[in-house]
Amino acid sequence: MKPGIWAITSEKNFAGKSSIIEIILWCLRGMPKDLQGDVRKWLSWVTLDFLVDAQPYRIEFTVEAGVPTGTLMLIRPGGAPTIVDRFSSDEGFAAAMSQFMMNTLDLDPIPAMQGKEGDKTAVEHGWTALSGGLYFGGDHKLLLGDVQMGGLPARMLQMYVGLPWALTVMQARTVKKEVEQEQDQSYKAAARAAAEATKARTRLETDLAGAQKTLAGLSL
Repeated sequence: MKPGIWAITSEKNFAGKSSIIEIILWCLRGMPKDLQGDVRKWLSWVTLDFLVDAQPYRIEFTVEAGVPTGTLMLIRPGGAPTIVDRFSSDEGFAAAMSQFMMNTLDLDPIPAMQGKEGDKTAVEHGWTALSGGLYFGGDHKLLLGDVQMGGLPARMLQMYVGLPWALTVMQARTVKKEVEQEQDQSYKAAARAAAEATKARTRLETDLAGAQKTLAGLSL
């Protein structure tokens, strides 16, 4: 496809227009997004040619029982392919495309804190999340991508439009939240320890007073 506006059309609905987009997205993500299970079972062989900075690449794989097995290739000027990576499972396909896209597009994972309040952990959103900027479809619940947690859509937008130091700010904020959570947990642990010590001291003082009273009775 050359620059311009392109359309995938059919005379009737449910002819597979969305499936074409979903299969292309599967190739570029290494992981299906909304590809229907029955459509995936119908597939036996898939190939996709694409460009990154005018450099041609090709993804080619067979599908057996819904599982992809294939290669990611760089296409040389003479047309000869050079294998970049191989995969033989859903996980392998996702890992291959993630490593390739993050390195080739010079992208960094977006850090965020995730989990219940007071027990959050730092996570990194990589290619699976960032590839949400390739395709705007579905019900448009989010500005970008598929993950709402951690304010990821807004963070992706900041990164894609090239706001200065956007990723650095995200990383600093995540580290700051980690440190604050560790401090809060440390304070709470210290408070619990102090409370337990107070209870133990009170219990010992009560036991000691009782023992002294008993001892005084025996002396009489």
